[in-house]
Amino acid sequence: MSTRTKSFPNPVLGNGNDYRIEIDNNVVQFSAVKKDNDNFYSTVTLKLDDEVINNLIKEEKAAFFCDIDCVKTNYRTSKWSFGNIIELTIPRVKVVDNVDVNCYIVAMKPIEGFTHDDFNEMYENASFSLEEGDFIATLGSFYFNASVKYNKCPAPSSLMQVERASDEANIKATRFYTDENRIYIVMPAELFDIYTKVCLQNNHAADMFISAIAVDALSFALMSVLDDSSKLAEYLRNLLEKNNIVLDDEHPEMCLEAARKLLEDDGVDPYTTFMKDLDAVFTYKNELENGNTD
Repeated sequence: MSTRTKSFPNPVLGNGNDYRIEIDNNVVQFSAVKKDNDNFYSTVTLKLDDEVINNLIKEEKAAFFCDIDCVKTNYRTSKWSFGNIIELTIPRVKVVDNVDVNCYIVAMKPIEGFTHDDFNEMYENASFSLEEGDFIATLGSFYFNASVKYNKCPAPSSLMQVERASDEANIKATRFYTDENRIYIVMPAELFDIYTKVCLQNNHAADMFISAIAVDALSFALMSVLDDSSKLAEYLRNLLEKNNIVLDDEHPEMCLEAARKLLEDDGVDPYTTFMKDLDAVFTYKNELENGNTD
């Protein structure tokens, strides 16, 4: 989710330093996007802990508002609610590539004397007259890709990339991180040098390394990015759905079992694959020693 600083005629919660308090990154929560033959679907839930603004919504003076926009097709629409949940239904024929959803709190009628105890000091003791349509809070945004062909998704292990940690980082153990598209395996410089020397010169050794570390790397991604709006998170959510795997926040240990299942190769457990690759490495080593290879 992201927010941008803009100019408004009144202080807006979540906009720059208009308020002394920062808005929570999880103030709006988006469910995984689902689709059928006609539409995309998502549920947007407001989790705003602000008595002043929540009272305006209860009094129907303000509303929770979602703006849906697809630049590629010029499709734009909006939905609003006097509650904290908005159900989005977006026609598939109307959108291509990225679809952006921006969320706000908007005045639904004129509001006189609007003030807030958490205004930035530059607005201290000030009050504002709001017109219908004025922004009260900007809550961030998310997007999804309407053109993803999930039936053509690559294997999970193909989304992993091994990197060498910089000498300045001085890390002693292998770490993981993710970006929009990939899971990165960051190895200490000395270990990475061994990896390039051994694994990249022997396909069996490289396969063995991926078999050994892929479960950990994929488990990390499942525990850390599923609620993101990245392409990687979208791919993982749909991969879980395709394999009828359900994860919940109360049982993070399920991520390990889910990763193992997702990495199965035609039903073969990744640890079985690891042992076969290990055997192949030793076979190759013996062949070298006996002079039976080119």
